Amino acid sequence: MGRRTLLICFNRLLGDWLCRQAAESLNSENVTAGSYFRLLRELILQSSAASEFMEHERQSQTEDLFDEVYANHGRTAVQEINKPYDVLVMDEGQDLLRASVLSVLDCWLRKGLADGRWAIFGDFERQALFGTSDAMQLRGALKQVAPDYARGRLSLNCRNTRSIGEETALLSGFESPPYRLAQVMGSPVDYRYYNSPESERKLIAETLLRLLSNGVRASDIVVLSRLRLENSAVGQLDGGKEFRILDVLDRVSKDSATPVIRFATVHAFKGMESPVVVLCDIERVGESEPQSLLYVAMSRARSQLIVLAHENASRTIGECVRRKLHGWGVEHE
Repeated sequence: MGRRTLLICFNRLLGDWLCRQAAESLNSENVTAGSYFRLLRELILQSSAASEFMEHERQSQTEDLFDEVYANHGRTAVQEINKPYDVLVMDEGQDLLRASVLSVLDCWLRKGLADGRWAIFGDFERQALFGTSDAMQLRGALKQVAPDYARGRLSLNCRNTRSIGEETALLSGFESPPYRLAQVMGSPVDYRYYNSPESERKLIAETLLRLLSNGVRASDIVVLSRLRLENSAVGQLDGGKEFRILDVLDRVSKDSATPVIRFATVHAFKGMESPVVVLCDIERVGESEPQSLLYVAMSRARSQLIVLAHENASRTIGECVRRKLHGWGVEHE
């Protein structure tokens, strides 16, 4: 429709993917896409506030940097450059609905958030890994600047197979599925248990070799962990000539003869998806933070999910699976 559109999210990987998709679209000149903080930083560096911002960036703590420095200099840059967008589309609203972000977007959008054209998407159940506000507080922040916005509910889980969707909800502590489940059943979630770092490394290697020997492409596999690569059991893994493990942010040589399997932390991969996910370093299940991580991590898998967990978690996982087998609730329509 010829409208200048700002398409933003929180996660860096998702932002890079959105940017590539926008660049390949027919209307790429009208769409600016990427992670909110990256795009805002680029705008600030084009403004007269660039030098002061970079000095604050060097000195500020993380919380102050993103809540105050980016917001203060961002509003200045937006008003100075004065090129408001006609439409705002936001994903990962659960991580961006904070007063500091909304104050910038209110300037960046033509007619502001109260009267402008926008759509904000978010999963407020378990996906807010980067903040402490609950769903009511997040919506309240939005209502402060846009009192009359309309709400809709997207209830169909269209990413995961039914098996993955069910067990993601079970292990994340839901009493019943928070979404309508897909009709494609798919393969059962595969749980495997270790009792030491050495046994976990062996288990990961066996799992990856089995997937590759079964014809799964290395590019369709992602290994996820709550830990960084150097701290994960995967970091000590040597696949020899069979495979290499590489951080998802690192570049892959096109000439590599060895299959490259990507690794990412759960936090870094939020918003993304993969046909096959191998989730490792699960030490326990049942507490609030691990439940949120499990929800995000398990729901990244589109068709096949393998969970490598410590034997200490086997009882809780077994109880969840038995609950599913006995019929754990009525699916919400």
